[in-house]
Amino acid sequence: MRILALDIGNSRATIGVFEDDELVAREDVSSKDFVPELIHSFRADLTVISCVSAAHRTTVEALLSSNHAVQLCASHSPVDLHYDYPERLGADRIANVIAARQISPGGAVVVDLGTATHFDICGADGSFYGGPILPGLATMTSLLTARIPHLPQVGISADVLGECSPVVSRTEHGIQTGCIYGTAGAVERICSEITRQMGPLPVILTGGNARGIAPIVRHDVCDPDLTLRGLYLFGADFQKNCQCMGESTE
Repeated sequence: MRILALDIGNSRATIGVFEDDELVAREDVSSKDFVPELIHSFRADLTVISCVSAAHRTTVEALLSSNHAVQLCASHSPVDLHYDYPERLGADRIANVIAARQISPGGAVVVDLGTATHFDICGADGSFYGGPILPGLATMTSLLTARIPHLPQVGISADVLGECSPVVSRTEHGIQTGCIYGTAGAVERICSEITRQMGPLPVILTGGNARGIAPIVRHDVCDPDLTLRGLYLFGADFQKNCQCMGESTE
C-alpha cells in the first residue's frame, strides 16, 4: 500500500510517499505554490493531510471530498491531548508525537525547527503535554530587520548554518549568528527545564532547520521526516481500522 503524507505549513508544503513502511519519495514546495495537482502523479492509495495554513482550507476540503483522503486533527487524535482548546492545536504537532512514540516509547521531546520553533512533549505515558513556541530562524531575522529598518535584510541558508561562528566581521553575519546560536541556546535551556519537570526525555530534532542546527545542539535523534512519518503511521492505522470494520460487516 502506498500512503501519501501531506504536511501543509505556513511557509512550505511537504509531500512524502510511504510504501512498505519506507519513505520512497519526498517533495518540498513553497506553500503559496502548492496546488492539489502536485500530488496526483504519486498515485497513492490514501492521502493523509496535516494543514496549519488557513489559506489552504478550500484545497484541503477538495482533497477530503475523495474517498482516498483523511485529515489528522485533534477531534480524532490517537494521542491523548493534555491541552486547553485542542482544536487550536496544529496537526503537525500531533503527528510529531505519533512518530516520537514509535522511536521512543518511554517519551520524548520533539523540537520542530520551521517557521516557528515548537517543542512537542510526549510524556512517558505517550500523551501530548504541549510545549513552548518561539520564532523560527527565518522569522527571527525578518522580525529583527522589520523592527530596525536600517539593518540589512538577511536570510539563513544551509551554507550559513554549516559555517556558523560567533566571531563575525559583518552586521549580516552578526544577525545570522545571533539567531542561530540564540535558537540553539533556547533549545538546550528549554529542554533542560522540561527535564527538571518531567524527568529525562530523549530530544528529537525535526523540521527544515533540523540538520543545520543539529551540530551545535545536544540531541538524541535528528529526523527531518518525523512529521511525515507520524502522518503515515496515522494513515496506516486508519486504513487498518477501515479494513477491520469492512470485514466485520460482511
